[in-house]
Amino acid sequence: MAALVLRAQGDPKKGFNFTYHFFWGLEDVIGVYTAMWQSVQTNKSVGGLFPNDGDGNAWGDTKVGFPPALSQKGFALRDPGRFQSMTQDFSAQIAAFRQAGAQIVTGVVIPPDARNFLVQARQQGFRPKVISIGKALLFPGASKRWAPR
Repeated sequence: MAALVLRAQGDPKKGFNFTYHFFWGLEDVIGVYTAMWQSVQTNKSVGGLFPNDGDGNAWGDTKVGFPPALSQKGFALRDPGRFQSMTQDFSAQIAAFRQAGAQIVTGVVIPPDARNFLVQARQQGFRPKVISIGKALLFPGASKRWAPR
């Protein structure tokens, strides 16, 4: 884990001098996601939705990201390449995932990209059994904006 939540001695009603934020490391994300996926019967085909930013490049990295870990656990990753955040058209990614028979989709996208992808996937009839997306739910209000209706 990247950091633990620690606070200086103090009174919650008065506030604290400092706080450390807890955040998972990529190895933790991979461990949790793959454990969840193994609890669902799928063909173990995973579509990777990785933007061209620090997070997307780390998650899709062929040495330390999802690709080697998934391969080691018996999953096949279809990574159609990086895209720019705030993309309006995910047709290429959806087509690649469909061609690979992906029943799982993972990624690390901002809320507008998650919403665009999910709406377009539904419109195009692509309905994976499992979707595990990081970053899109960093803040509670985001889920109201990106969840397709």
